[in-house]
Amino acid sequence: MKRRRYQKGSLQKRRHGKQRVWAVQYYDAEGHHRYHTLGRMCDMNKTQAEQDQVAFMREINGGDAEPDRVRPVLVSEFVNQTFLPFYRGKWKGSTKDTSENRILFHIVGDLGNSQMETLTPTGLQAFLDCKAVSGDFSLVDHLRWDLSSICELAVADRVIPTNPARALYTPKNAKKGACPVMTADEVEEAVEPFSSVRR
Repeated sequence: MKRRRYQKGSLQKRRHGKQRVWAVQYYDAEGHHRYHTLGRMCDMNKTQAEQDQVAFMREINGGDAEPDRVRPVLVSEFVNQTFLPFYRGKWKGSTKDTSENRILFHIVGDLGNSQMETLTPTGLQAFLDCKAVSGDFSLVDHLRWDLSSICELAVADRVIPTNPARALYTPKNAKKGACPVMTADEVEEAVEPFSSVRR
């Protein structure tokens, strides 16, 4: 995802009650999904809807007064529009669900309104330090990896010049869960069925 001068928006067919309408999906200044209804499908064809879409998005992008204005890319925009679509094709089913939920809840939830170009190693480390206070080691370590992957892709996509997450580390105070250890009796009980089969 490159830094872009304007959003084009996405023309979609949606249902409002019993009515089917043309709507344009776009992102507001905070990076949140928004929908704007253009009109009923029975009243306008796709060509008319596309013309209204262009006019509406021109207003969203600041009109014609600043044609060269570049709007910075937000973390939420990059994650939702570029990172997640890219990695969904790479992740396995179980990994996709856990990773996507974790990224959306923690990273987009806390850093979504930040501009990609303003991310710094110290700022991201402070984010991990804060998560370590209440989260366990595994969560914080996964978030460190997520941040590095997001920023690495942003560098490859020329959104930011360098990866600010490359030097991040998992805080020592992140709580490590207890590692369960089986007793000798539990081990014997667990392997007993297999011993009977071999006989």
